[in-house]
Amino acid sequence: MACDESRFDAIIDNKIPLVLSVGALDMVNFGARDTIPPTFADRKIHIHNKQVSISIPLNYFQSIFISSEPKYESI
Repeated sequence: MACDESRFDAIIDNKIPLVLSVGALDMVNFGARDTIPPTFADRKIHIHNKQVSISIPLNYFQSIFISSEPKYESI
């Protein structure tokens, strides 16, 4: 679902408490693997699917790289 300027209207209109935070600040999204700039070549890369690759920062913490987590994927 696309977000627009009305995405929080129901929450505001109904005075529903909300704690909101930005997400995905610990990764960089790219398109397909071949679209990743060479400057990211030394980073861990997670291939989400054929169209989406995710570059993990050099000093990262991501649950997808912890083997005890259900989302774990070996790189």
